[in-house]
Amino acid sequence: MVEQGKGKLLCTATISGRMPTPSKAVMAALKAEIVDSSVSITLLLPGEVDTPFWHQAGMDTTKTGVG
Repeated sequence: MVEQGKGKLLCTATISGRMPTPSKAVMAALKAEIVDSSVSITLLLPGEVDTPFWHQAGMDTTKTGVG
């Protein structure tokens, strides 16, 4: 995409996508690489979602209001 001079990425993420962590170094490097290009990255962060996993993980009593 950078070589073509255009492109768009849509990443679906969890809340951890907004937190700085050492394991996110690849994403930081990617953003630095595309800063002067016409490639855009959009982060879709839907928030808490009531799924069977939520209940299986015992998250029913968290403060998020899900469940």
